Amino acid sequence: MDNKELKIATEKFGIETVSAIAVALRAVGANNTGSLINSLRAELKDVGENLDLMIKGNSYFNIIEKGRRPGKQPPLADIVKWAKSKGLPEAAAFPIAKNIGKFGIKPRPILKQIIESNDFKDNYGLLAEAYAKDVTKEINNILKDIK
Repeated sequence: MDNKELKIATEKFGIETVSAIAVALRAVGANNTGSLINSLRAELKDVGENLDLMIKGNSYFNIIEKGRRPGKQPPLADIVKWAKSKGLPEAAAFPIAKNIGKFGIKPRPILKQIIESNDFKDNYGLLAEAYAKDVTKEINNILKDIK
């Protein structure tokens, strides 16, 4: 099956998802340097009869989303960069990293909230409509061949 309509709708869905994530990151103050938002992108891959939509970005998005358990300290270079973006002295980075290692980081499930929001659920209907158009087109092609 062609999945032309579904591809278009899924690409739009991906773009809207990235945009919603960017808005949410700004709202929770998780956009200090702008590099996370600038790294976000939607990738659509054809895998046989399936379409895979992946939202990709810097690896620390997962830390924002899922948090970080206490135990190991984060890379000091990353904390130095973050501290500088906040206007903190470089010397503050080591105690901050040590504190993160000791207490972890509380999760901020941005993506989960976006996907579960009522506004966003309207997009699911658009995907279903697009798929229905593709299926109808495929059925019509089959029927045309039979006649």
